Amino acid sequence: MDTKHMVLFPHCLLAEADLESVLTACESLTAGIPWYMEPPRIGDPALMKRLKYVSPPEELRPEGDFSAVLAEYQTWIGDHPDRGYQSFIKAYLARNDENPPPWLIRQEIRSGSETASSSRSAALRWHLILHMSTRVELNGREAEALLDEAEGRGPLLADVLEEAPPPDPFFSEASRGRGYHFLTREQTASVVEAWLGLFGKAVPPQSPLLTLNPEVPNLAEDLCEERGLTLTMRKESFSEGPHRVGVRVLEIERPTERREGRDPAFIEALFDRPLIFWEG
Repeated sequence: MDTKHMVLFPHCLLAEADLESVLTACESLTAGIPWYMEPPRIGDPALMKRLKYVSPPEELRPEGDFSAVLAEYQTWIGDHPDRGYQSFIKAYLARNDENPPPWLIRQEIRSGSETASSSRSAALRWHLILHMSTRVELNGREAEALLDEAEGRGPLLADVLEEAPPPDPFFSEASRGRGYHFLTREQTASVVEAWLGLFGKAVPPQSPLLTLNPEVPNLAEDLCEERGLTLTMRKESFSEGPHRVGVRVLEIERPTERREGRDPAFIEALFDRPLIFWEG
């Protein structure tokens, strides 16, 4: 297994410190960057040379003013903080189905087929999912970094209380996790679908898929169990300078007998390449 050249999956961006750690441990990393998303940047030029990125095919580029859609989402999430980005996508696409924008009407007239229109609608949905889930992940990591910084300064009330304050629940290890755990199982499944729809054929074939989201290996395990597939998992470690980084390597055995029905795209992607979960 070649772990020197990996594909970031299904993340599009990582927080800078995490990206540096990953790039230090591998010779090259390919990231799929949706249209209208800025590619990742880090301060170390040597590490930046190890980072490659690909865009979706031109025919999957969303038409119209995509930045306006993202601005509308910012307003939406401010007014509906409890409903999340998936509710916005559902509401936005439903509204567009009732009142298609001019660019979509023009596309339908040019193509003369429902297939092209359906493909454009799927591409728009995939872009919305990846843009918004990326923002959720980065916001979560930024919040974690702030909590870590505050934790290092001691309890929040230490400077104003004469006696020792009670344990701070915000810094309890039981009250918060570590790493990219910000997406639910349902959201992770949607992100995996969107990533494969946009980049499944654009990234290097057979290169291992690298994820920092613990829900991704969990999803792979559940899908294999549902389909009666054999999944093997082993622990390994990568060198990261003087440190060792723990990973879990998951591989699916391709069945020799023909089975009914198609496997999910995620399973198909893992028949020819391993999935590596970066535990850190």
